Amino acid sequence: MKVHKLKYTDKNAAIDDLIDKGVVTSWAFTDDEETEKVAKTYSPETAAVVYIGRIVDTPATFTDEGEIDTEATFLDGYHVDIMTSATIEFDNEEQPTNPVHTFA
Repeated sequence: MKVHKLKYTDKNAAIDDLIDKGVVTSWAFTDDEETEKVAKTYSPETAAVVYIGRIVDTPATFTDEGEIDTEATFLDGYHVDIMTSATIEFDNEEQPTNPVHTFA
């Protein structure tokens, strides 16, 4: 199995690319306005897809009263990890030194 750590602009871009690459085989919209896609089924070669989303770079801080003191900051992009037995070339693959997700 090959693990790919990928970065996209948003979730819809991720699903569109995963459809194009054959990782996702069907999808649907999550709302009547058709603004957000969700994957419904995956190819037989796809073992796992983890939609990590935005990754916190610096966590928010809070006052003693529980109010936000400083807002969290995030790394650029929408992140997805996939595990597949298929050979797929991605031009948006990353090699993080301290990944927030790993497959066991």
